[in-house]
Amino acid sequence: PNRMRGRSKLALIHSLCHAESYAIDLMWHMMAAFHGEGMPWEFYDDWTRVAADEARHYSVWRGRLKELGTDYGAMNSHRGLWESADDTKGDLLA
Repeated sequence: PNRMRGRSKLALIHSLCHAESYAIDLMWHMMAAFHGEGMPWEFYDDWTRVAADEARHYSVWRGRLKELGTDYGAMNSHRGLWESADDTKGDLLA
């Protein structure tokens, strides 16, 4: 049985949608941050594929939010993923 109800369910789905949104941005950030570093084309191809996959995930979760009568952005989110990206900028292996 589905034990998750109401606002808790919306908050969880919103959080998942938020994580996917940030993941898309972080994939493009990886390509931009290391542009000109002599990376092979496969590096960029791989990150482009990952970004597309994250965009698909985002679309699925956002669609679910809309089915439940809300949308992405209706709840507060955090900046943890971007803070982590900023902490490790310039270090491809981090």
